[in-house]
Amino acid sequence: MNARRQTAAIALLLVSFITGLHAEVPTADAIRKVTGIDTGLALVVADDAMLACDLADDGKLLVHLLASRDDLVPSLCDAVQSRGLSGRVIVQTLATDGHLPHPDRFVNLVVADLDKLAARGMRRAELDRVLAVRGASYVRQNGAWQARTASQDAQLGNWTHRFYDASGNCVSRDGLAGVPRAVQWQHGPALEDGTADGKVPRVADGRFVTFDGLSGDLVCRDASNGLLLWRRFIGSPQNADVAIVGGQIYLYHDQQAEAVEGRRYVESGPLVAIDLETGELTKTFDEAFRAGTATAVETEHHEDERRLEKYNPVPWFIVRDDVILQAYGSELLVLDRVSGRRRFTKTLDAAHTWFSPALSGNLLLAAETVG
Repeated sequence: MNARRQTAAIALLLVSFITGLHAEVPTADAIRKVTGIDTGLALVVADDAMLACDLADDGKLLVHLLASRDDLVPSLCDAVQSRGLSGRVIVQTLATDGHLPHPDRFVNLVVADLDKLAARGMRRAELDRVLAVRGASYVRQNGAWQARTASQDAQLGNWTHRFYDASGNCVSRDGLAGVPRAVQWQHGPALEDGTADGKVPRVADGRFVTFDGLSGDLVCRDASNGLLLWRRFIGSPQNADVAIVGGQIYLYHDQQAEAVEGRRYVESGPLVAIDLETGELTKTFDEAFRAGTATAVETEHHEDERRLEKYNPVPWFIVRDDVILQAYGSELLVLDRVSGRRRFTKTLDAAHTWFSPALSGNLLLAAETVG
């Protein structure tokens, strides 16, 4: 082999070697792209502070970095501090038996090299155990990196309405929930992320949605670990109703309302749909009953005293895949959930009212009260 060919061959081998090294160490951008996860909690089981920092650098991911040995932790912490990411990247040591220090279904993104971790007792089943609903993993096994989304356990249930779902049955079909033995998450000290409390909680599709009674915001968190995803000013009273179906949040909301003097409650508005992922308003149901038409009601305060007062009624509603059912007073209304058009209405005599409507199969069930 002449000198020129020998040089070319060495160069080719060097390029192949370098390419192989890059293939072994995935970049943060590549991981985000292949897994589709760019927010939430990431777990990196590796001695790689650069990867952990790159994942956390845009401020959307909180990263837990587990090192293989105790003596590596100080240098990894120094690397994190040099990037100004202390607090967003947390460094600890992997347990000697490979057990991960997280509850079940807690982590949104898992990155690990099982080929290197097998000697520490790390198994794929342990990574899958901590993977949150709608989470994803990027794992090297048998020499190849592979992305995989979390499998959906059929026994894991949602709570989409005040009374569980559109059937009005207050018993969940969840087969995993049992006797509470530990706290899954707590959102932090009061007002730590601007949220004081949570009213009207709903759980669906890996999301936890509540009203913040102090700010008037609708707040969406990751149901697995409690991390804040988005918030939107709604201004509804604390007893306002919410339903989640098909990736949409249904509630009464006047989008023209703005916070005055910081915050205020808004007790009127049309029925709307808000995207569960983004918090953006996607539809206003113009043919639906509105909340907030002031109604005069005679109330009895004492034995000898009666008053005529006004209150803002909130029509009862439930949502299913295909329809929205509303009931207020003597009026019952069924809307098409997709188009928002009315399908039919049913009106009782003036002295009668609808109570506790529900949907079961092809049946609409509602009680009729008198007086």
